[in-house]
Amino acid sequence: MVTAERVLPLVRLTDEELVLMGATHPAVAAPFLDGLDPAGRQLAAQVAYRSLCAHGLEPTADGAALVVPDGVVSMMQVRAAAGEVLFVSRTTSHGQVVRYHHFGDQIVVLEDVAADGVHDFALVDRARLTDALRTFVSADGAIDGTGEPVVIAPDDLSAGRVDDARWGEIVVHLDATVWRADPRAGTDPPVLLGFLLGTAGSWCSRNVMGDPAPVELHPVRVSEVVDGIEALMRT
Repeated sequence: MVTAERVLPLVRLTDEELVLMGATHPAVAAPFLDGLDPAGRQLAAQVAYRSLCAHGLEPTADGAALVVPDGVVSMMQVRAAAGEVLFVSRTTSHGQVVRYHHFGDQIVVLEDVAADGVHDFALVDRARLTDALRTFVSADGAIDGTGEPVVIAPDDLSAGRVDDARWGEIVVHLDATVWRADPRAGTDPPVLLGFLLGTAGSWCSRNVMGDPAPVELHPVRVSEVVDGIEALMRT
């Protein structure tokens, strides 16, 4: 029996709070701020500054920044120094959450980003990452896929002209890829791994990022999803 690794957030920050802390990251989206014009972004930052001060953070001597607790600083340092970031997007009927896994030597900083620009941070030992990932991608009600591979043209996929009988109702839709600070570190071009985990079957696609080629779906066992995602780190 596998024990679920439920990760509890340690810190919750918003897009604009991360900007004020100088903690933006090239791999991490800022969904709330990205939808604002420059004036809106400035106003959001001003409101965030007041909110952080109200929650006890003190401004620096020159007033240009805020004094951040040491624990948060240490976590952000691991996040900033990570040479690889595993991206896993989980979409259900309740919405989408993107989890970024920032790899340190002994620990992994987990960053869950919701569509409203809220970032929940947590830490997990590298030895326990597989269990945490298994919990994040869980799909109760999905069953293993069977049958021959299916090829879907990009136009049909974007227009919704797809026979969904093979997977039925989608329980969870997952996308996964790896961002590398040094693009030369990987032996292959960046790969986007996709999973449709449904009530009638589960299917997997593997495509090179940006490749307009048709999507080929292969049946997959639900229990193999975590192995497939972890294999991305070895490419």
